[in-house]
Amino acid sequence: MLPLQELVTDFHKRFGHPSPSRPVDFSNLSQNQLRWMAELMSFRLRLISEELAELETELDPLFDDVDGKLRAPNIVNVAAEITDLLYVVMGLAVVLGIDVEPVLLEIQRANMSKEPNGDDKPTKPEGWTPPNVRGIIQTQLGAS
Repeated sequence: MLPLQELVTDFHKRFGHPSPSRPVDFSNLSQNQLRWMAELMSFRLRLISEELAELETELDPLFDDVDGKLRAPNIVNVAAEITDLLYVVMGLAVVLGIDVEPVLLEIQRANMSKEPNGDDKPTKPEGWTPPNVRGIIQTQLGAS
């Protein structure tokens, strides 16, 4: 588990928020449990949207041309908003019981096997294999 996920898990436990030890298996939930999860996911997505909006507000000076000049954002505020966004996104992983570290490492493996193409977006070479997130989640679902 990533250190950030451990911190967020501690927060969730302290305040009585859900923090299951393995991924939520939506396919095995009752209709009432699915309704509860829908409300929880709606709340979590609202938190993420709010934090993203706050980050966008902090970066706005880069995009607001005032009298022909761009303004510099406050890097301290930008850092705080990036961290708040990471915190609430990680909170979503925590309430879903997903250990993000092996997923991140698998996505990193797949991304690093791409090749530069002169553009901003690397290309997938012949024989490229996508990240096996399904296998990781299945392993986590089977963990006790």
